[in-house]
Amino acid sequence: MRILKAEYIPVPLAKKLLEENVRVGEESPLVQRTMTYLSTFTKCDPDVAKQVYEKLRNEFGLKDITASMIVSLVPRTIDEIRVMLDFEERLLETEELEKIIELLKNTCIKSSEKTQS
Repeated sequence: MRILKAEYIPVPLAKKLLEENVRVGEESPLVQRTMTYLSTFTKCDPDVAKQVYEKLRNEFGLKDITASMIVSLVPRTIDEIRVMLDFEERLLETEELEKIIELLKNTCIKSSEKTQS
């Protein structure tokens, strides 16, 4: 396996890409450990994660790295989001942060609750 390109993507999308591109029985120990990690820390359905990621990028103007962290970690409070905003060149208003929390509650958190039921 070789690296074709590097970009910031949320954990659920990385898991989906790895599942789609690695053939069963051909995984190296590194790929197996990576899959274990991604499976453990995936908190959102990959399709939902992609939609939320795009929304964070397009509607809120967040950078790839910030949107990826938010979708990967699914913060539940404004303070948890603020920690992830170091890469942003502007400060987000509290209203925007509340909208992001609401977006996560209505998408990622709901999708993870459905899979746990």
